Amino acid sequence: MSSPGKYETITINETLIPFEIHRKSRRSITLRITSKGVLRISAPKEVGFKEIHRILRKREQWILSNLEQMRKHQAESAERIMFHGQNFRIMVTEKKRPRRVMFFPDKGEIIISTYNTDAPPESILIKKIRREAAKYLHQRVRELSRKSGIPYEKVSVRDQKTRWGSSSGKGTISLNWRSVMMPGDISDYLILHELAHQMHHNHSDNYWEFLKKLCPEYKKYDRCLRDHSHLLTLFREK
Repeated sequence: MSSPGKYETITINETLIPFEIHRKSRRSITLRITSKGVLRISAPKEVGFKEIHRILRKREQWILSNLEQMRKHQAESAERIMFHGQNFRIMVTEKKRPRRVMFFPDKGEIIISTYNTDAPPESILIKKIRREAAKYLHQRVRELSRKSGIPYEKVSVRDQKTRWGSSSGKGTISLNWRSVMMPGDISDYLILHELAHQMHHNHSDNYWEFLKKLCPEYKKYDRCLRDHSHLLTLFREK
């Protein structure tokens, strides 16, 4: 490991990867690839550098895989987007259309009309998807709350930088709008994960046992969200 400029670096399979360590009051070490291609490490204050180094070496393939996926998705984000698990090709036209953004699932296309607007196509599309995400996620939280019998106070659909979702002790379920990029069963799992925190406010054994009753395949879905954490770096507000 070396330290050029503001970042430390680690070399994995001849790839030089910059990283930064953030010390927090937490119990575990988490890794995330930022939109700039920097490995962000959140670690407990008491964990030493040798332990962090050991974790990095253990997670080498995860780091390389997520770095590659993040770069690939950033390169493709101007041409493609995933919505409810389906990949759509983004088409832009200057012609007037019945709606500013039109989805064609059978063709796997989204057509964006820039007629009579100076707004960039990406901002037009993301504004539309965020509106759709708000409607969809509010509805699914209501339905899954009713089905599970777990109450909540309100839903907030947000633009979190590092999380798919969170749950407050005051009954607020916060969900990242990008979760609608994932297939419905995975976004449903995210909702159940956060609803379960209304009953258990930490990740104790009791919490996981409770979640397992709500979603027997929770481990598979949880792993899928972790494996797609690179999506959290896309379409980031400036």
